[in-house]
Amino acid sequence: MCLSSRPLERREQGLQRSTGEGRGHSLTNVCQLGFPNIGNTCFMNATLQCLLSLTCFWTPIIAQQASWMDTASSQMLRCLAELQQARLSSSKKQKKQLLRALKSCLSARCPAFDGYDQEDAHEFLMLILLQLKEEGEALRTSCVSSICPVEHFEFQLKSVRTCTSCGLQVSRVEDFNHLSINLRSTLAHSLHAYFQPTDIEISCECEQGCRASEVQEFSTLPRSLVDLQASKPHLGPAYGQECPPTGLYRLHGVVSHLGNSLDSGHYISDVAEGEGDSWLTFNDSEVSHMNESAVLKRRAKTAYLLFYVRSGAEENNPPFWKWDHRAVTPCP
Repeated sequence: MCLSSRPLERREQGLQRSTGEGRGHSLTNVCQLGFPNIGNTCFMNATLQCLLSLTCFWTPIIAQQASWMDTASSQMLRCLAELQQARLSSSKKQKKQLLRALKSCLSARCPAFDGYDQEDAHEFLMLILLQLKEEGEALRTSCVSSICPVEHFEFQLKSVRTCTSCGLQVSRVEDFNHLSINLRSTLAHSLHAYFQPTDIEISCECEQGCRASEVQEFSTLPRSLVDLQASKPHLGPAYGQECPPTGLYRLHGVVSHLGNSLDSGHYISDVAEGEGDSWLTFNDSEVSHMNESAVLKRRAKTAYLLFYVRSGAEENNPPFWKWDHRAVTPCP
């Protein structure tokens, strides 16, 4: 069943929507949103552009700085906050310093990211979310009240296994922050195929059954759904707005890999520019405009990570570059 689109109340404190002439930024400012490549870091740049364009992701980070800014363990939160607030800066030097700091923060826990080889965008995203999750848990352990931005990506899947011999059913609920699916003509069709019953090997209490049918379904829904392509995708025209079995989602960002191998090639990203048909294409420092139909057509065979937002989750939120940043407390 599709969920209806309803505007959500703005609850974030310390952020105000700009008015009058300050409501938007010039094309020149938008073109400054790009990130310089500091050495085979297109995988970082493309993924960060999609992440930092999600209002539900970056507003908790910025709005809650007072709760974590003096905490030594909040290194990734600090890196992302500083990078987000520098996005409209024309200083490539500043952005390079911040990107190196973020890369250094990540490589401290995963040495593979210490060098300047091409890395996988999905692995990079998962490590970012994992580190943010751990930093959020550390804050809660310290009795600091905060909303972890990773919560908006998390959801639960319920699986039910039925023994084919005795009919015994065993159910369990697991936590996820992304799905790895084979993209079909629409997201609804892709999810329908993903949730088809599967035949698996088991060891049943009846001591006779060795096979079972497993069925999965959403137990909870994420505010933002990350879809990792398990095979070469096909983005049809319906991917701009989709109706999965349990809710209405809208495509918000695409990370594409151009090349035949994930160890080489080049990553770029496309992000919806608020409501309407306008999108921005990020190719490291270069930023250009494109309409949605062109994005779906051009990325039909190169999309690697797809970022969806649940209808209503972002509709009252203008893009980052249309906020009045004078109302956002800068990082110390």
